[in-house]
Amino acid sequence: MEKRSVSRYGSIAVIGLSIVLLLVFQTLGRTQVSDRGDVPQPSYLAAMDAYGRGEYTLAHDLFIALAQKGNVDAKAMLGVLYFHGHGIEADRVKSAIWFYQAARAGRPAAQLVIRKLYLSGEGRTADRDEAAFWLMLARDRGEGDVSESAASVLAKVLPTLKPSIRTDIENRVGLWRPVMADHETFGS
Repeated sequence: MEKRSVSRYGSIAVIGLSIVLLLVFQTLGRTQVSDRGDVPQPSYLAAMDAYGRGEYTLAHDLFIALAQKGNVDAKAMLGVLYFHGHGIEADRVKSAIWFYQAARAGRPAAQLVIRKLYLSGEGRTADRDEAAFWLMLARDRGEGDVSESAASVLAKVLPTLKPSIRTDIENRVGLWRPVMADHETFGS
């Protein structure tokens, strides 16, 4: 009998916790932090849902609207859409511009992409030192796989840099702050 009672109370607790979590997610969905743009919004969630269903044109339109309001994650997703040509014509220059804006706003995954573009010279002149800068940012500000990936690549890149250039890059990384309203483009 006691076992049954604990099970009944356990079920009530799970239902109560589920309701609390639902309310929290609904509240988060209605909240936007204007200076950071990284709190999920219904339109961002709708855009991600459309992307996941393969409705790329709809996702593109929703991400554009969000990016114009400063949502950094939407900017990164536009970089993905333009890179792969999902629902729109592939455009590596537009992809680089959106990734660059997300990288400058502090998204480590976008910083890794920008590092690759600087190494390859795609969208601008190749610049190994600038690639190292974005790689250090991603390593220092990223989490999990992004940080580990950046650290792994950086371990190979750092020994190739002149000590003075390495020091300069480390100083720039230490002084770097995200730029939320970004009108500068990758090619400029």
